[in-house]
Amino acid sequence: MNPPIQRARLPYWWILTAAALQAAASPPGWLPNAAPLVIPGLALQYAIATSERRPLLASYWFGVLYTGAFSFSLRHVLLPGWLLIALVGGLYTLASAVAVRSLQRWFGSVLWFAIAVAGACFLRAELPQVWYPHGQPCHDFWRWPSLLGAVRIGGEPLANALLAAVGAALFFCYRKRQGGAAAIGPKLGAVLPLAWSLLALLLATWLGKPQPPSTPRATVEIIAIEPGVHPTDWLLGIDSQQAMQARWRELFDKYWRKPSQEVAGKDSARPPALLLWPESSVFDEVRASELNSSAAGLGEVGVRLPSLPAIALHADTRLCVGGMVRIKDMQYLTPAAILLDADGRYLAHQEKRRLVPAGEFLPFVEWLPASWAKVLRDFIAKTFGAEFENQPGRSLKPMRTKAGVPFSALICYDNAFPSTVAAEVAQGAEFLVVLSNEAWYRFGAELDQLAAITVLRAVATGTAIVRCTTDGRSLAVDGEGQILTELAQLTAPAEQPRWLRVALPRGTGQLPFWAHCHSYLGNGCACLCGVGLLLAVLRRWRSPPVQQ
Repeated sequence: MNPPIQRARLPYWWILTAAALQAAASPPGWLPNAAPLVIPGLALQYAIATSERRPLLASYWFGVLYTGAFSFSLRHVLLPGWLLIALVGGLYTLASAVAVRSLQRWFGSVLWFAIAVAGACFLRAELPQVWYPHGQPCHDFWRWPSLLGAVRIGGEPLANALLAAVGAALFFCYRKRQGGAAAIGPKLGAVLPLAWSLLALLLATWLGKPQPPSTPRATVEIIAIEPGVHPTDWLLGIDSQQAMQARWRELFDKYWRKPSQEVAGKDSARPPALLLWPESSVFDEVRASELNSSAAGLGEVGVRLPSLPAIALHADTRLCVGGMVRIKDMQYLTPAAILLDADGRYLAHQEKRRLVPAGEFLPFVEWLPASWAKVLRDFIAKTFGAEFENQPGRSLKPMRTKAGVPFSALICYDNAFPSTVAAEVAQGAEFLVVLSNEAWYRFGAELDQLAAITVLRAVATGTAIVRCTTDGRSLAVDGEGQILTELAQLTAPAEQPRWLRVALPRGTGQLPFWAHCHSYLGNGCACLCGVGLLLAVLRRWRSPPVQQ
């Protein structure tokens, strides 16, 4: 009988150090200028995936710790949900490790690790029903947009792959040199992967550097109001729509009317073309029957509009606010950005395309039989007091300022997805605005992560973006990814509302040439990861049983 197989111990220090380094580099960063720490973090992730010390289990627990660290603020929303996100996050790093080990015989483990990291990040961001785009390596460099040329050329997949290749090549070189001359052969074999990965990163950064426009770009004046309140706090304990409206009206003068009239009133000497209010600013509802729906082009769609007291805006200013639209025979709600004229009349709206899993819809419920889905929805509504009746919205044409400048408004999570943002620019939007309520995070790291994603969206599409939040990260970014202006984070509730004013450069209303390839690269990396997983399963099935 063969002696029992001895299982190697988990590389605990590697797991903890890799997770700590990558979490420290993730926005907002544990230290100033911490972004480069992601490189040694990726090097240790590669070491874990290619070691012989229980690499798959170690890779899984690394993913759990890292996902749990950069998602820590979600515990404020629902502690079991945060734990579930961390446990599921480990499956992506496990899958990438399996793919690397399965495919490394072809072209080496460094290349396949780069592809696997890019593919796993793309899958985590785009997998239907459970998309979660936070915590990608390239997001760490959002404060250094001059280093994001790879994002401009190949989107997040290319940037993630190149960073992972550099990290993997560093450890590959270290391990080969530690093995001695007999193990490494020619010295060139140890440094060659590091040389090509660094060269590829530098080349992508250089090729993707922004080209300054030949003539100064026209600008559009925008003001974003940040009320500095947590709607979820000052509405606690209110159990009726009437009481909610009464409470909101108490705060309306201080947090919305006064700053709006001060910066964009009828007698304003410098009125903005667009005034922004963040998501969750209004609560009143007006049905389609109460609108001139034929003139508005709404058909049978209802719109939740603010029946606001007159705020007397300047005639040249339009107001864009977060609201809701009812779709599917008025049965379901979807969040939307609603454009109003100076007198509060409806002009246009755009609907939210990407809903928050478990926050605005229940993942996979639609895949269940109708009777099962109803039981689950009733249970959730009774337990948490929420019905999760939101549905994803439709793709609508860009809205326009009074001067006719086309722009698109993204509600909250829409900002996090490359394809959603790119689709708006492809339709002709010359700038973008984001209306968001991020009070759920309680000033956690996710606020900076969403700001970082905004920078990358501007870089990838070459289009300027303004973020308007209730109390999170309000900022303006130009089409090169440079932050033009931002409001410092303050603890809510604020004593007084604040606002951000910016002369935002207008874009061309067209996607850059490279932007059309970004999704193909991400899908390609994900498919290659799938091939690696499939080969690993087939080899496992075909392996002979261990003789005892």
